[in-house]
Amino acid sequence: MSKNMKIILGLLIGSLVVHLIALMMIYNLQETVNFQASAINNLQRRLNVVGNELGRVNQSLHQMKEQDKWILSKTFTPVEAKSSPEEIHLNLQWVFRKIEKDASVSLYYRSGKGEWRKEKAAYVNGNEYQAPLVLSPDEDYQYKIIAKGSSLVSGKTNYIPGKYYKPMPVVPSSTGYSTGPDGEISNFSVSVRQLEKPVFDFYQVERIEALFYHHNDLLMKKSMTTMPGKSPDEEVEWRARVKNFEKKLTLVKVDVTYKDGRTEQMQIWPRPQHRKKPDY
Repeated sequence: MSKNMKIILGLLIGSLVVHLIALMMIYNLQETVNFQASAINNLQRRLNVVGNELGRVNQSLHQMKEQDKWILSKTFTPVEAKSSPEEIHLNLQWVFRKIEKDASVSLYYRSGKGEWRKEKAAYVNGNEYQAPLVLSPDEDYQYKIIAKGSSLVSGKTNYIPGKYYKPMPVVPSSTGYSTGPDGEISNFSVSVRQLEKPVFDFYQVERIEALFYHHNDLLMKKSMTTMPGKSPDEEVEWRARVKNFEKKLTLVKVDVTYKDGRTEQMQIWPRPQHRKKPDY
């Protein structure tokens, strides 16, 4: 066999060996990929099983919680004819999930950590009862409902939401301004809003004015325009815009007068604002 043939034969054999090794590596790699894919699929199936089990557990817990819910609903209703800025009258109505026919139902409430005041609940119909509340806007109140029949059942102690018996303050909403060629403020806009729509008419805003100052000198006082919400339940906003100040603007405040006689002043710009306690 000639030398050239031996070289060619050696190259062919080497090429075959390389190809065999490559094929073995590809086969092993494919086996590894298949194994990993199978493991991932198994893991995914297990995760799906666990997710389904968790869903069933959560649903069961929710159903148990609803079944254990003693009181289905509660509603606070203002009694405007009896209420004044100093003394607020509310009715609390609630519906039991179930209640013994001859059970004695009472509403207990207190301010702070004081003594509990008891009000016997009046039967309305079905599983519905109601009881009166007499509150001071200066206090924070807790309440609970207790029914006494063949056994004593007490509901959770909750706070009475302040929006039903406290004045709702006016707070800054936005400010904006532009400057003239000299870099000084040439016009200024301000808006404020009430945190919650007042339940009682005497907590409504009677007048809001924006005050613009150059240090301690009042440059201008402007009544703010009411911008009602899109629906009766939406909060109201008040806006004012002023142009062409005679002196450099350094301070903006807002004065609020409520129908019950309270007054309130807040610094709008520059922030942070400084709020003063309402005066009577």
